[in-house]
Amino acid sequence: MPDPPAKRFQHKKDVPMKRTLIGSLVFVMFVAPCGPQDGGSVGTAGSEGPTESKRITVGLPGPGADVRGTGSEDTDELVLSALVRFDASGEPAAHLAEALPTRENGLWKIFPDGRMETTVAIREGARWHDGTPFAAVDAVFGVSVGKMYPHSNFGSAAFELIESVDPIDDRTIVITWNSLYPQANWLFSNIFAPPLPRHLLKEPFSDDPVSFIDLRYWTTEFVGNGPFIVTEFVPGTHMLLKAFDGYVLGRPKIDEIELRYIPEVNTLMANLLADEVDLTVGSGLSIDQALRVKDSWADGEVIYSPNFQTQAVAYPQFYEPDPSILLDVRLRRALAHAIDRDEILQSVQAGVGAVASSLPAPTGPGFGSIKDRIVEYPYDPQRAAQLIADLGFTRGSDGLFRDAANRELQVQAWTAGGSDTYERTTLAIVDYWRRVGVAAAPNIIPSTADDSVMASRPGFQMAALRTELDTRFLSSRTPLPENNFRGSNRARYMNPELDTFIDRYFQMLPGSERDAVLGDVVRHLTENVVVIHLFYNVVPQMKHQRLKNVEPRSVRSPIPNAHLWELG
Repeated sequence: MPDPPAKRFQHKKDVPMKRTLIGSLVFVMFVAPCGPQDGGSVGTAGSEGPTESKRITVGLPGPGADVRGTGSEDTDELVLSALVRFDASGEPAAHLAEALPTRENGLWKIFPDGRMETTVAIREGARWHDGTPFAAVDAVFGVSVGKMYPHSNFGSAAFELIESVDPIDDRTIVITWNSLYPQANWLFSNIFAPPLPRHLLKEPFSDDPVSFIDLRYWTTEFVGNGPFIVTEFVPGTHMLLKAFDGYVLGRPKIDEIELRYIPEVNTLMANLLADEVDLTVGSGLSIDQALRVKDSWADGEVIYSPNFQTQAVAYPQFYEPDPSILLDVRLRRALAHAIDRDEILQSVQAGVGAVASSLPAPTGPGFGSIKDRIVEYPYDPQRAAQLIADLGFTRGSDGLFRDAANRELQVQAWTAGGSDTYERTTLAIVDYWRRVGVAAAPNIIPSTADDSVMASRPGFQMAALRTELDTRFLSSRTPLPENNFRGSNRARYMNPELDTFIDRYFQMLPGSERDAVLGDVVRHLTENVVVIHLFYNVVPQMKHQRLKNVEPRSVRSPIPNAHLWELG
């Protein structure tokens, strides 16, 4: 049967960006007025509304520019279910697949020539929200998009390892790999070729793959296969969802959800205290802010994400930095020694979590065999000042270092606005650098800024880093003008030796030889200070006590098993 016409998915134009909600010192002014304006489509957190429907309101910081595709990772799982999900420890598990491919169950085969084959079958009865069966060709189409489309949300360095993807019946896919790849069973997850509705998207993708992400499908005409259906979406303001009766894992117990995009954190806090929001998702609240809300919200609870999943780090700029002496590893080592990580952990995260010094996390696989290869930079301001002096700088009577031309040693530290944790961390690091004689300056840029702005920053960026090794430090992942600044290599560090180590690591199966290569990667990253590790993030969520069965977010599953949420 031929694909139905998909011309209704035209390109979106003039999509409004997220609305800025201005906080007020008067409490009632903090309550976000966003959402449907008809006076009854969705009930508030404190009321069931005029019907018996079970309704909740979820608050998140945004940006809310798309339903799924860019900037929407915190809500993807509400509307789109992949074949593979990730559990609380970050390990893959079957979701809409009948089973996860493993060597033990025979669905993952390794051939003598180094090639591999994995087999995935879709659960019987899985459907898209328009009633169309979720089929093997949808998974194959997702891989086709990932291979052809340069956008980082679809692309992956591992696609080049896929030799073929073949549907052998309506629900079964066989994947042939041209070399060993230890994360082959991550395929068809929400971060590696999630399935897409071929019957809706094949034609517009074939017509213009470059503008694929600009289709209205990603905003006002989204069709997923997850537990909830999008019924209304105003970019940057709100999204309305209703339970999908045909969800293959069981109809959700919550009937309706309103997602409110609330970028101003004081407004989000006030909405919680006013019982206007049942749950927060995303990383908008810091631990300190969550604890302040908890002290005043009698019906509220704090949920902490598991430790050791992400780190707060400072990424140096390696591509045309200013000052250019940032390319000298001695300066980067000095700046690392200047930071008191223990004090930052206490002040920013109330002592919750732990300081970080490298990848992977102490609880991660392979750490025991590579920990001796980590180059650490303990707090030592005297050592920091000496390293800077060794570069030819002289410290003046005002305490600042200057070069031979009497120019101050200036370094900037940037972060995206909206995160109390990262804003406070940025200010703290700037203060430490000033103490050792560096004319450091912070810059909090809008979270809505174009990708090119942060990528082209002159100095450091404070952001998150996943604790296990991934492909983000590959040269090919560097955001540059020629790829529209899409890419996960925030340091913009391009080094052939490191590329070789990472490529080799991801072509080996677990074992001592692979751990040795991980040690090579860790040694290179820490010895060259490709990133300054600070502390492990603990992301708090606020939840109303009446909302039950909410699991803590994990690094790859920000909002797991929402179909099991229930009001009690």
